Amino acid sequence: VIGKFREEVPAVRRAAGGKRPDVPALRGRAARARHGGSSQRSGQACSSRSTRGPRCAKCAEGPGYARPVDARTRGAQGSATGTSKAALRPERRKGMSEEAKKAEINQTGRAWAVATIAIIASILISANSNKLPATMSLVIPALGIDTGTAGNIMSLNGYVGFVLAFVAASIIMKFGTKKSTLMVLGCAVIGAVISAFATDYIVLVVGRLIEGVGYACIGTVVPVLFSEWFPPSKRGVPMGIFSVWVPLGSMFVMGTSGFFFTEADPTSYHAVFWFVAALLAVITVVWAVAVRNPEVSYLDQSGPNAEKPKVSEGFKSLSCWVAMVAFAAFALGTACVMNFETLYMVQTMGMDQASANGMLNVANIAVVVGGIGIGFVMNAVKSNKGR
Repeated sequence: VIGKFREEVPAVRRAAGGKRPDVPALRGRAARARHGGSSQRSGQACSSRSTRGPRCAKCAEGPGYARPVDARTRGAQGSATGTSKAALRPERRKGMSEEAKKAEINQTGRAWAVATIAIIASILISANSNKLPATMSLVIPALGIDTGTAGNIMSLNGYVGFVLAFVAASIIMKFGTKKSTLMVLGCAVIGAVISAFATDYIVLVVGRLIEGVGYACIGTVVPVLFSEWFPPSKRGVPMGIFSVWVPLGSMFVMGTSGFFFTEADPTSYHAVFWFVAALLAVITVVWAVAVRNPEVSYLDQSGPNAEKPKVSEGFKSLSCWVAMVAFAAFALGTACVMNFETLYMVQTMGMDQASANGMLNVANIAVVVGGIGIGFVMNAVKSNKGR
C-alpha cells in the first residue's frame, strides 16, 4: 500500500500543475487499496478498527472514528469557536498526575509568591509589636505612665501568645492556612488601629491584647503554610528567611519611626502607630486577593483518606515540651535586651530616641544575616538527624 501511495504522488502532482497534491484524497485511495476496494460499493463493512489513518466512505461513519485534522484546520476551528491554548489548560491540568501538579507549583514560582507575601506580613506584624519599644521614651510621658507599666504593656503579646499556643494548631486544622492567616492579619490590623487611637493606658492595653493574637499566631501558621507549598528538600531557604521575621520587623520600625515622630512632641508617637497600621491593612488586602490554597498540598503525602493528626498527640511528645522550654529561655534573654535597650540608652546614656533605635539595629542586622544563612545550611544538610 505504501509503495502504491508513493507511486501515485508524482502523477498527481504533475496533474495538479506542480502544486501540492490533495493528501487526504491520496490517503483515501491508499485506504481503499488496503481495504480491498470501496466497502461502500461492495456492501461489506471494513474489518479495520484503526482510528489513526483514513478509512473508506462507509467505515468513516463508524463509531470511534475521528477524521485527522491538520494544523491549519485546527487553527481555523480554534478561531471560529473562540478556543485557545489557555482555554484548554484547565482540562490539561485536571488530567495531570499528583506529582506533575506538585512539580508545576514548584516550577511556576507560585510557592515563592505566596511565601514572599507571608514573610512580608510576618515582618509587618513584628513591626507592629516593636513600635512600642521604638517610641517608648515618647509613650511614657504622653500617657503619664512609669517604666514598669510600660513593660507590662509590652508583655501583653506574650500573655496572649502563651494562651493561643495551645489552640492555634486546632484553628489551622479547622480553617486552613489561608483563612487562618487572614484572621491573624485581621486581628493585627484591628489592634493596630485601636492602639493608634489610644490616648490613655486602658485603650492601649486593649489594642495590644488584640495585636497579640496576630503576633502569637503568625509564627505558627506560616511554617504550616510553607509545608503545604514546598517539598521537604526546599523548605530550608523560606524557613530561614522567615526565622528572622522578628528582627526584620524590629529593624524596619526602628529605622523608619524617626521620620514620623519629634522628640519635642511626645504625642507624635501616634504617627508611627498609624504608619504601621496602614501597612498592615495593605498586606491584608493583598493576601485576601492574591493568595490561593495550593492545588496539591505537600502535607497530604499519605493520601486524602489518611487519618488526620491529633493535636493531643503533641502534648504527649517530650520533644515538644523540651523545645518549648529551650525557646522560652532564649526568648527571655533576648526580649529583656531588645525591649528595654533603647529606653536605657535614652534615660541613662543621654541618647535621643532615633539614635538609640539605630544602635539597636546593629544587633538586628547580625541576627538577620545569621538566620538567612542557616536556611542555606538546612537545605545543604539532607538528613533529619543532621538537621
